[in-house]
Amino acid sequence: SVIDRVTDALLLGGVAWYLASTESPHMALLPFAIMAASSIVSYERAKAESLGLYAKGGLMERAERIVLLCIGLLFESILVPVLWLMLVLTVADWPNRFRKMV
Repeated sequence: SVIDRVTDALLLGGVAWYLASTESPHMALLPFAIMAASSIVSYERAKAESLGLYAKGGLMERAERIVLLCIGLLFESILVPVLWLMLVLTVADWPNRFRKMV
């Protein structure tokens, strides 16, 4: 999972750099928000499992984020909307993520 976080940071950091140089410097915050939200998801899972809760699943896990990011990178015109979608779907399911383990 450490390599996953490093890979996410490198990919999204590159996207942030690209957006800062082509769009607005403020747009560079969007990939960093996605990175922060996805890191929180990982932390929440580890913490929940240590408390005996089930915290798997969600609307936007790592595989889905990578696929969407690749689609956004293939088609430059939809990159920013794809990033917003990734952020919304990453945080949208937080309240429903935890269930008691049986």
